Amino acid sequence: MTAFFGYSVPGSTRKISWKILLGIAISITALAIVLYRINWRVLADSIGRASICFLFLGVLFFLCDLTMRSWRWQILLRPLGRYGLFKDSFPFYMIGYMANMTLLLRAGEIIRPYMFGKEYNVSKSGVFATVVVERLADMVFIAAMLLIIAGVMDIPLRVKQSAAIAGGIGILSFIVLWVLALDRRSGNRVNELLKRLPKGIYKRLERIIAAATSSLNNVFGLLMLSLSSVAVWTCGFFTIRSYLLAFGLQLPWYSPIFIMVVANLGMMVPSSPGFVGVAHFLYVFSLSFFGVDKSTALAFAIVVHAVSFVIIVLIGLLSLWSKGLSFSEVAHSRRI
Repeated sequence: MTAFFGYSVPGSTRKISWKILLGIAISITALAIVLYRINWRVLADSIGRASICFLFLGVLFFLCDLTMRSWRWQILLRPLGRYGLFKDSFPFYMIGYMANMTLLLRAGEIIRPYMFGKEYNVSKSGVFATVVVERLADMVFIAAMLLIIAGVMDIPLRVKQSAAIAGGIGILSFIVLWVLALDRRSGNRVNELLKRLPKGIYKRLERIIAAATSSLNNVFGLLMLSLSSVAVWTCGFFTIRSYLLAFGLQLPWYSPIFIMVVANLGMMVPSSPGFVGVAHFLYVFSLSFFGVDKSTALAFAIVVHAVSFVIIVLIGLLSLWSKGLSFSEVAHSRRI
């Protein structure tokens, strides 16, 4: 079993078997919750009445989202070399995304850097560093969206305070990374402070900071990362907005923000491949805050999840074909 920056590649070990079982159990439980007392007629009617035009618009925005994510990854790969968007970064991004949707334990997060590094003969650890930075950037934007939610939604004060604190910490963390990436002396001082922490925590934080600062080593790179991340989450916003309109759900302007936050935070829990059950529960749960009945919300969840799954898998398979690879090679690489 290979490890990058302290993260282990999924394999057939006892250490991860309990995570697989837990993920399957969580998915089954989530499915049972969303299917309990569902009005099947309302669910079928909601799916049947969904607007094809708005669904198609949502698909276009989703494809734009995937393209912007690949562009952001291309930017982060620049310290390792110059790679094309649709020739290099997009195919391997989609191969990794497909692996996340079809294999256990989000294996795509490891498969993508492994296969990209093997294809172009570059450091796999260096490529994995870009994946770490991606996740850090996404967490910052989720934090910013938490601040928006805390300011506009009518939710309990304690929840607002927690959201505001989490948002502030996330944004502050990203600012610290900016400083560390641009000022080596500050980085050395922070490293000395981190050494006072327990060894295990220090090593993990040291790897994450090293991964981030290796990609964010100049102002231009930081600005491009920020710009591409804005593009990613803007596309995500309009994707959700289009799907809501497809089901005739005229919800407040901030509803897609809330749905994205709930979905992204909730999908961090272990689940079966494709986030089956968990994704459906999260959509139903988030829509319940806006008074959407459970059957209509589940119809929305089923269609959105199915459309996303099919698009990701189809593009992933086409990307494999374009690179002369097979799915069996992808599945095997997670055990390398």
